Amino acid sequence: MKQSETNDELLTPEDVAKMLCLSKRTVLERYAVRPDFPNRIAISKKKFWWKRGEVMIWLERNKEKRAAT
Repeated sequence: MKQSETNDELLTPEDVAKMLCLSKRTVLERYAVRPDFPNRIAISKKKFWWKRGEVMIWLERNKEKRAAT
């Protein structure tokens, strides 16, 4: 699999929760609403995804912020 294909993979809220080691509810209520969190791709009110690459970039940036404090 090419790197670009991996970065464009779509993640469900459950996938993002596993990546962040959080519950799905925490991701949706505390992280997905943050202005610095990647925009989701929605096909309806209840069905949406995030691009893996965008979530990974966000995660790396936030790890750097935590290390700096």
